[in-house]
Amino acid sequence: MPEVELMRLIYCDPNLRTNAGHFFSHCQGVVSGARSLGVQTAVYTHQATDPSLTRAFGFQPTFRLHSHTETSADPLCGRLKSYLDVAKSLGEDLLGIPGIDRNDILLFDASAPAAIAAVTHWMESRAETCPRVVVSLHDFVELEVARTSAGSLEARPVSAQSALYRLAGLSIPPAVASRLAFVTCYKGFASVYSRLIRQTVHPVPHPFAAATAPRSRAGKRPIVIGFIGAQQIRKGFGIVPELTRRLLSDSLPIEVCIHDCFGIMQSELEQLAKMAIIDNRISITNGAVDATAWAQILDRCDLLVAPYDPRFFALNNSGVISEAIANGIPIAVPEHTTLSDLLRDYEFPGVAFPSSTVEDVAKAVRHAIQNYDNLAACAAKARHRWATVNGPQEAARAVLQLFESPSLSVSEGAAP
Repeated sequence: MPEVELMRLIYCDPNLRTNAGHFFSHCQGVVSGARSLGVQTAVYTHQATDPSLTRAFGFQPTFRLHSHTETSADPLCGRLKSYLDVAKSLGEDLLGIPGIDRNDILLFDASAPAAIAAVTHWMESRAETCPRVVVSLHDFVELEVARTSAGSLEARPVSAQSALYRLAGLSIPPAVASRLAFVTCYKGFASVYSRLIRQTVHPVPHPFAAATAPRSRAGKRPIVIGFIGAQQIRKGFGIVPELTRRLLSDSLPIEVCIHDCFGIMQSELEQLAKMAIIDNRISITNGAVDATAWAQILDRCDLLVAPYDPRFFALNNSGVISEAIANGIPIAVPEHTTLSDLLRDYEFPGVAFPSSTVEDVAKAVRHAIQNYDNLAACAAKARHRWATVNGPQEAARAVLQLFESPSLSVSEGAAP
């Protein structure tokens, strides 16, 4: 009998440079899942990847530009010029990766129009040596989103970025279609992305697994409210100082845990730091942290609050909220967003607020505190349900099985 070749998973992410945000944790989830299935892996990242990550995880810095780089500020055609420049650069860098063959699966985890253009035209240039390619879509798309009476999403383009997604989808060379698949781990995105790029987009499991030991938070006092992750304006961090001040003045049994890995909201962080000097119920951690420290921050939080702008998160994901559910932590999120969809999907391990104003978020948090033990029990059930359908191995298995073929096999056990 002919020898059966084992596939390799080639993971490419031009946006991965540090352990800040979820580019890193998404990569680690899928790659560790593939290795647990006996699949050899290689990871190619941005050329400016933190050397400590390169040493620790064997990343290979390759890509000169991240997939959202703006190379032109021209008011008329800057978006288009940037799209063409980035697609060209990413394609050239892909050509420089050695040893890829037809038996491999290349996962390109950088959902931007230029990334789609780069990888699909790179596929066409490889002809007989083209690997199977999976493009993972899970980034912010500039669409105006509305809910139908049945609760489904309807979207229409509001910027040039949407047109570029459509252009990238319509420009996919027909010759590569049988070796190309699109995926998203946010099931609400699949239909919208499919309509946008005119390609089938498959929902796959989230790669996030619980980072903390299971424990019951019911009865826990004080309740630690967390505002953690990569703080930005669109994530509502602008209201966090006033929201914190108001909640702490309410004589609630709470503490507040602040974490920021981006460092761009300096005015708000300075306000909170001044508050923390005179109120020891506030703790602040600044900067990106490693997996162990991140797990400790998650474990300390008893209620994760996301005062995110619903205009941006009607069709956008939150790795922090996904990790909260995976770790059994109750959440507070804006209504009519993909985050409130997760809340419903996992049988309400938290609360939703109608708008991201100080008043509405504070009201929702107070309600969560008053009903905390019930929410904690729901969150524990959500954690169990999450683990049955998501996690590194489930995510990797779904990606690897998109292309079923008798010439490919996945072996159980760790890969070298």
